[in-house]
Amino acid sequence: MIKTRNGFIKILRYHCLITLRLLMTIIGCGATGSSIVTGAKRPSISTIQVQLYLEPPQSYEVIGIVKARSISGSTDQEKQNFALEELKRQASALGANGIILMNIGEQTESGSFFMPMRYGGFFIPITEHQAILSGKAIYVKH
Repeated sequence: MIKTRNGFIKILRYHCLITLRLLMTIIGCGATGSSIVTGAKRPSISTIQVQLYLEPPQSYEVIGIVKARSISGSTDQEKQNFALEELKRQASALGANGIILMNIGEQTESGSFFMPMRYGGFFIPITEHQAILSGKAIYVKH
């Protein structure tokens, strides 16, 4: 145990810094995504060129499966928008000019973070609401 006041203040600053970094990580994570190539990968294109489809178009080939999730955003709609942009990034990296949406959902995860103090500590509850999207990355033949 540190008995000096300056030592206690240094420890408190250290714990506050760790907490601040944790919160910045949680808030700043944005969207993450992944892809699985199942067909012939094409050269990357701009995300602006990627179109969304609820039903399959007439003539297309499947390039892969793309998934995205987002915890960023203050509303559910903003989280969906961030996840959608990440889904388009994943598809465009495969050279897909379309995505057939397969799954639109959300997930909630809860936990806690222990903030140790000199004589004990306290728990900080953390709840994450995530928007989750997945689809088939396709190349639409014109």
